[in-house]
Amino acid sequence: MKPGVSDKLREEFPAEAVGLRPVVVCPACKATDVECGKHQPAVLCTTCGATAPEGHEHLEYIGHAWVRERFTQADPDWNWEPVATDEHGLPKFDKHGGLWIKLTIGDRTVLGYGDAPGAFGGNAVKEAIGDAFRNAGQNFGVALEMWKRRGTTTTAATPAIDEDPRRAKQLRDEVLKHCQRKGRNFGQVVGAFRKWCHGEHEWRDAPARVLLAYKEHLGIP
Repeated sequence: MKPGVSDKLREEFPAEAVGLRPVVVCPACKATDVECGKHQPAVLCTTCGATAPEGHEHLEYIGHAWVRERFTQADPDWNWEPVATDEHGLPKFDKHGGLWIKLTIGDRTVLGYGDAPGAFGGNAVKEAIGDAFRNAGQNFGVALEMWKRRGTTTTAATPAIDEDPRRAKQLRDEVLKHCQRKGRNFGQVVGAFRKWCHGEHEWRDAPARVLLAYKEHLGIP
């Protein structure tokens, strides 16, 4: 490896580079077929700013932009490529929405895997690639001390405002009308939606936030 590259990659990140990600730790909150009697199903957390089941804690992580910057500081010629590509030459994702990558820094190449649970559309693609960078970067010592701690912090949360079912219905109607104008029937619309969200939501009861993300994915103004 080029002189100084390893030391630069292993440098500690500043405090402002560390973010918090909600991690559901309550088994009942994780379950989809039972209702947790201890925690609310969705709260707006004042610590991380995310909406998640109340039974969650936080995992520290380094943001995508900070990781990219560190790679560039260590080796301006760093590069990455997907292990597999589809028929269009784009990165190929597995059935879990994740992908394997090859990351090359300082003439050394390592593998990394990334996914984006709970994300949809283009955001899921970007988050999965960023997660793969972080995973592969550990082989170079990037943020390794932080990952070794894997510490969680207790959550400070406030109840979130329940989603308005009328808003969800409005979004369903907008998506349906858009697709029907393009010659698609109801069954095709539902099937395309389930494929997009990897079967994690049903068309009839998907929350407004998911339907809004799908609407943006379709490019509906």
